[in-house]
Amino acid sequence: MYTTSGARNAPHQWIPSITSVGIPSYVNVQVFRAFSGDTLSSLSCTPLGCSSFLRVPRDRVLFSLASCVISRSENTTPAGQPYVLATLPPFAANILGLLQSKSLQVFSSIKELNILVKEKVTIIDPEAREKSESE
Repeated sequence: MYTTSGARNAPHQWIPSITSVGIPSYVNVQVFRAFSGDTLSSLSCTPLGCSSFLRVPRDRVLFSLASCVISRSENTTPAGQPYVLATLPPFAANILGLLQSKSLQVFSSIKELNILVKEKVTIIDPEAREKSESE
């Protein structure tokens, strides 16, 4: 993750962890692709045979499986390119599979949420609304 002071032309500096969502200016994410079964490969750019990284703004939704115990093996291609094979535990593989199978619904929900945030619409818990209306 990277952060900046917010000053004009201030440099971004690497930070290994955060305690608040508002701290990072963006997050770098390494991309993995399906390899075999529940195993993913960091060689996400197949034509070039190399890893890819995405720069994700802090206002985007990320699903993290970091709390799962993911087994990793570090390898090297015949051309000398390092890569990682990551095998997900069944629980994490099921979550990832469900998110992938419902990707259109997840995308639609996130898009609607972003619209609400931009419009600064306050979402009230239905139970809290009923309670405040009855008072």
